[in-house]
Amino acid sequence: MTSVAPAKRAIGVRQRLRWALGAGLAMLVLHGLMLGGLARHRGVPLTRILGAWDASLHAVIAESGRTAALWAFFPLWTGLLEAARALAPGLPTVLLGAALASLLFLAALGLLAAAGPARVVPAEGGGFALGALLLAFTPASWTFHTAHTESLFLLLSLGALLGAGTGRWVPAGLLAALACLTRNQGVLVALAAVALVAERTRSPRRAALTALLPAVALLGFLGFQWLRTGDPLAFLHAQTSWAHARSPLDVLRTFWFGNPWQNTKTGSVARHLFFLGAVAAAVALTRRDRILGLYCLASLALLPLQGELVNAFRFTAVLFPLHLWAGERLASRAVPVRVVAVAAWLGANVWVTRELAYGKWAY
Repeated sequence: MTSVAPAKRAIGVRQRLRWALGAGLAMLVLHGLMLGGLARHRGVPLTRILGAWDASLHAVIAESGRTAALWAFFPLWTGLLEAARALAPGLPTVLLGAALASLLFLAALGLLAAAGPARVVPAEGGGFALGALLLAFTPASWTFHTAHTESLFLLLSLGALLGAGTGRWVPAGLLAALACLTRNQGVLVALAAVALVAERTRSPRRAALTALLPAVALLGFLGFQWLRTGDPLAFLHAQTSWAHARSPLDVLRTFWFGNPWQNTKTGSVARHLFFLGAVAAAVALTRRDRILGLYCLASLALLPLQGELVNAFRFTAVLFPLHLWAGERLASRAVPVRVVAVAAWLGANVWVTRELAYGKWAY
């Protein structure tokens, strides 16, 4: 049996890699054809579409440095863009960002396939295949191949939680620290990693050491801002012009479109429903895996603090435990249900990608 198990595992990993990377490459090809065709149809350069929204701001930071407003963005992704520009100085930054993000996304899918079945990636067989498909074609998956932080954060959060789930506190802590330097949800990744290390090792010392690395990274980030701007909280103060709930009542009003900056157009309603579905899925996941479920719930809880849910597609894109859980649930359903669900999911992805191509809100 000891000689058969590794061979079976090798076959299983190869199959999972085919499923995961196949889904990722299919999404990249579909989006490439869509965005290229719509760019020609609109008579605009493809770089204009690929540089939409935060992608253009990340490119500006990589090219020209930060103004006061641009301190809102965390440093790791823009630092990688600057390094890419140094290696290929003649290429547009948004294209370099698109290429780098695509490679990081495929790397994340490869890690997802190679690691499981595991504590953090329990899905097997058809459940894993569907989960990988749902992740690759999540409605805002266009952020995985543009100069956004999603691909990097997905890879770092997945690596940190996988390491923590096996008790490897050093890589877990290091990757969680890098996640903290990528976007603010990195703090939640760090907390989940600490909880997983504590659960796996039963060692408060190792859990504390896991927490130490992200804490040092955040302190370094604050110190860097203080040296450059005189304000250690420059990233928070730069976000004052963003939409934020100003009171607990504003947070509650979010759910019935009660804030004056909200609207009830189709896109907003769709994102509301999507957010509520994601919350329900996270609650269900919590019953099976408390740590991963709470990580997803805490991530989702950040969204209503903006006083609106219009970023729901983007916020959920990196929550791989939800996609894998949904894939497992869907795999247990009858074939017609699976077909309808996947068709609806792909339809949502195409719709959001088309909105991007036409310069509309696509988060």
